[in-house]
Amino acid sequence: MALWQKFVFIVAGYWLVFIISQLPRCEHLKEYIGKKKQGKEQFKNCFRGRMRYFWVTLILITLCLAPLLTYFEKIPFFMDVEDAGMDWLMRTTQQNMPPAQIKNIPQFVWLDIDDETYKQWGEPLFTPRDRLLKLIKGGVLAEARLIIVDIDLSRTISGNGNKLHLHDKDIVDYLGKYPIYCNSHPHCPPIILARRFAVLSGGIETQYRKVFPELEQVVEESAYHIQWAAPLFSLSDDYVLRHWKVWQPFCVDGKPAVMASIEVTAGVFLKKDTPQQVKKILAEKLQPLQPHACINDKIQYSHNTPEQIKLGQWNFSTDRYSIPQRIRYSMPWSMEGKKTAEFLWKTRKGQTEGEFIILRRLPVQQFLEQQNALQKGLKDSIVIIGGSYAEGRDHYQTPLGLMPGALVIINAVHSLLEYGIIKPISNLSKWLIVVILVVLMSIILLCVPFILGQFFNLLVVLVMLLSSIILFRFGYWLDFTIPIVFAQLYQIIIFLSLFVYCLALSFWQWGYKKLRFFMDHA
Repeated sequence: MALWQKFVFIVAGYWLVFIISQLPRCEHLKEYIGKKKQGKEQFKNCFRGRMRYFWVTLILITLCLAPLLTYFEKIPFFMDVEDAGMDWLMRTTQQNMPPAQIKNIPQFVWLDIDDETYKQWGEPLFTPRDRLLKLIKGGVLAEARLIIVDIDLSRTISGNGNKLHLHDKDIVDYLGKYPIYCNSHPHCPPIILARRFAVLSGGIETQYRKVFPELEQVVEESAYHIQWAAPLFSLSDDYVLRHWKVWQPFCVDGKPAVMASIEVTAGVFLKKDTPQQVKKILAEKLQPLQPHACINDKIQYSHNTPEQIKLGQWNFSTDRYSIPQRIRYSMPWSMEGKKTAEFLWKTRKGQTEGEFIILRRLPVQQFLEQQNALQKGLKDSIVIIGGSYAEGRDHYQTPLGLMPGALVIINAVHSLLEYGIIKPISNLSKWLIVVILVVLMSIILLCVPFILGQFFNLLVVLVMLLSSIILFRFGYWLDFTIPIVFAQLYQIIIFLSLFVYCLALSFWQWGYKKLRFFMDHA
């Protein structure tokens, strides 16, 4: 059930209870809550006589129940409501990003293997290694800041006998000489290769997919100028990709190991001076997250996992489905303008004249044909090599709709660099908000006519929405859905309790009159 459907359901139920309460037998309810009087007298009557004791009781009960909200958030219903609220907020604020120059965020350039490029290449089973090598060389020669290769290199192209295919050999030779190249070229970009994992029964990726030994060796000997990283994300129960995986545990040759995700590896690379510093940070910080053991290629986890882990300048939560693990999507996928050389999701006025393009999409075939002209635009940028062609089946549902895997990685890296970790407000703040909302909406329920009360309820919702949007822009998450739903349910419970009280009292009086009548005529 969608969030708006739940809201309509709650309001409709509240309205039905209100109509029932107007029945003749419910005069006691109207007298109790002061509905008989109108205007100012009706409002004043809510705080006189017996109602004073009701408000004291209400506040005490609310103060006792508010802390339970922390536990309610773990219930699937409330988790779905919270996810729907944040998804809506992302769709509302998409493409509304702060200028990238403020935090010195590099430009993203996506070298996209689109449908047109894939058809011109003859729809190959594997991404042609010779063309992939040209793309990597283009980013290196242009002195990109970082190169991310979102292409599966675990399988080699079929060759003669046990020999590598010529194109695979060319990639291995180039990457093998890359550390030497970096020694003489201090601005050489680090290269992150997406490491694939085998999917076992149950849909859990725990097995390290073997890579042909020659490529494995050159990565191992690259002095961390070339690094494997996990391109995996955590799917929600509704198969929407909302959370990143900070790390990926796996088994290799019966031994437990752990690998950082692409977005975390990219973030640490961009914040540290040398690849050796990055290697040291990831090796030390990920050690506590390494599985305890591997039995029949199944991971055995340790019970001593820390609640947080610091990688670079970020404190990541180890709860994969918590708010701090959410990706803040800003750039949606659109099919418009796919034939243009520059596909702009968002432009910002820079500190210098002209526009700063936060993301440029270059179709690969067009880039290869005009490499000399377009290669200059890759300087100091984060280059992502990945495909959006349909046959690649690398598309995922996100809060902003269907999106290619390469664009998911772009959003994840941008989310980390621009916004960092989303920080939920403190539990004490949540409790205070719930207490204020419950008391405020109870006053609206008991002291304000129904139509006017719904207007005030809507006004409270709008205030919560605006507060959430403002705080979300600064990296804080104020869940506007759960407190409102909690207060609305509490409001209905109050009304139902009074309604049951009214019916019970009416039936008691009716039964008492019948009994007196029977006894008088016996």
